[in-house]
Parts: sequence; structure tokens; C-alpha cells
Amino acid sequence: MTELEVYQLLAVPEVWIYCQEQLNIYGLTESGYGDRPTSPTFPTAKGKALPPQYVERAWAPGSRVALQDSKRLSPTFREQPAQ
Repeated sequence: MTELEVYQLLAVPEVWIYCQEQLNIYGLTESGYGDRPTSPTFPTAKGKALPPQYVERAWAPGSRVALQDSKRLSPTFREQPAQ
């Protein structure tokens, strides 16, 4: 079972996978996950153009610290209000 298949079983609507300095965004559809150029969760973010230093920062101190840094440094990553 692949990583995306596990997320599909859990019905996770959107998955971001960072591998080899490239960010991939996948959205859940009726037939499985499809590659997306942007994120519906963060519509103003340049998802695939996310600077690698934001993602790399998450490995050492943790994703919470990296998310706080990205919000502070980039206005495109402001949390969207719940719908």
C-alpha cells in the first residue's frame, strides 16, 4: 500500500508531499488522488513554488515552528477562515 492509498482510506482531502526538494500537491477525487498545481486549502499560496528553505526548516525544529515562520515571512500562507 502506498502513502497516498493510506491517506485515501482516511479520506484526507489534500496531501502535500515534499521529496527531493520538490513539493507535490495532491487532491482527493472520486478516482483517487490527482496532482494539483495549487492548493484549494491555501488558494493564494504558490504551493509548488514554496521555497525549499521553508520545508527544510520543518525537519529540524518541527513543522509547527516552520509553519509559524512561513506565516510570518510570507503573507500568502495566512490561514484561510473555515467554511
